[in-house]
Amino acid sequence: MKRGYAFLALCLLLFVPGSARADRAPAFRDVLRSASVPVPAEWAGVWTTVDTSYDCVTLAFKNTNTSTDTVCVGQEVGDPGTLPFNITCTGSANSTTVHMHCTGSGEIIPGCTVDIDIVTDGTVSGGSYSMVTTSNFTYSGASCLGIPNSCQVLHSHGTRIAAAPAAYCATPTEPSTWGGLKAHYR
Repeated sequence: MKRGYAFLALCLLLFVPGSARADRAPAFRDVLRSASVPVPAEWAGVWTTVDTSYDCVTLAFKNTNTSTDTVCVGQEVGDPGTLPFNITCTGSANSTTVHMHCTGSGEIIPGCTVDIDIVTDGTVSGGSYSMVTTSNFTYSGASCLGIPNSCQVLHSHGTRIAAAPAAYCATPTEPSTWGGLKAHYR
């Protein structure tokens, strides 16, 4: 029974948050903003992306996702997800390249800790970009009950389909829960 709880906790805490999700690429804007580096003008716009993931060890294909993402000039955020522990990111972005390195560690259930190491490198040229993200998740502790370590490589390719909408990019917001938002407007 404990193994079922460990798996459920793992799914809820690691695989559901956007950029820490192990089977899906981080959102394009989250990679650029994950180290609180302002997004350069050359990366701004509405992008359509194709993200393909592979196992690090065997290079076996895992899946492909497509999405649309809006990136605004100068925006920045903190860590790349909503995990219950801190992830520290460092990096840089300029007119043609981006490099990010994020690390963190935390207890996902009592007695089970995960160490996270994520490295992203990418380039943009005109209306297209290419990025490679390698994500390592290492589990330790008696309560992990055999949760396997995982490593994946994500190849992301994007095409700019429009300029960033001025109204969308001009509206600053602060992070909040749905309950906090409702309470603010009551």
